Amino acid sequence: MKRVLEDYPNYIHDFGAGHSVYEDESLLQKAQVVLEKYENIFLLLPSSDINQSVNTLAERISKFTDDQSIFKLNEHFIKHKSNRILSKHVIYTNGKSAEEVAQQIIDNIN
Repeated sequence: MKRVLEDYPNYIHDFGAGHSVYEDESLLQKAQVVLEKYENIFLLLPSSDINQSVNTLAERISKFTDDQSIFKLNEHFIKHKSNRILSKHVIYTNGKSAEEVAQQIIDNIN
């Protein structure tokens, strides 16, 4: 993550759970240090209710697979503390179009 941000400043970066979930506390702390100078770090979730977010995303994923390990991994990523610690803005997307979510992000940036 650090290298991508250094090599590509002033870009929009989309980090999935593989880049934003840290099991090792020392790595999470390093990520916090790297990201502390960035204001516009957004976490997108379907709902403020974590279990509802897990269920909503499981429904979406089930259209493509029935592999239970993927559902469990996704649930772990959603419930893990790293994303909440690293994000500076949380956007809840249920019932919103992509355009509405984009506008909410723009509004938060401005």
